[in-house]
Amino acid sequence: MTNSPASIFNSARLLWRYLPVVLAVGLVAYAIIVGGYLVTVVGFALIYAIFVTGLNIFMGYAGQASFGQNAFAAIGGYTSAVLTATYGWPPIPALILGVCGSVACAVVIGFPTLRLKGHYLAMATLAIGLIVYEVTVQWQSVTQGYTGISGIPPLGIGSWEAASDRAQLLLLS
Repeated sequence: MTNSPASIFNSARLLWRYLPVVLAVGLVAYAIIVGGYLVTVVGFALIYAIFVTGLNIFMGYAGQASFGQNAFAAIGGYTSAVLTATYGWPPIPALILGVCGSVACAVVIGFPTLRLKGHYLAMATLAIGLIVYEVTVQWQSVTQGYTGISGIPPLGIGSWEAASDRAQLLLLS
């Protein structure tokens, strides 16, 4: 059986298409096996990949410039962190309420902001990000300022908890 040039070209194109996915899965698996500092680096890379996916949708598909997505990540993160560390909520309900709070703030801020176009939209989203940053730093009685919130319990369901770095990396991937 001979391979035609077209089938060889299609196989090579398929290989190049899925090679980044295979490499990413291999890197995550290697980090889980080896552990240590690489787990932290890959974990941060996966978290940033989530942020970049949202930015890609807004900037890549909608063609709008946004600098304020960090504000909504901070709102959701601080909401769940305060609920778990200060008020003793279980992590999953706090996470759900944090996402709902972030979405509610995005809707309230988004309706008037998305009427803007071009540079005005970019400046408004930059201002939103800077305002939320200043609030999180200055509101020390809630957010603990620059030191951040400590004592956040690990994410888990039932008796299983993602307490180790490797378990958190598995959860992220």
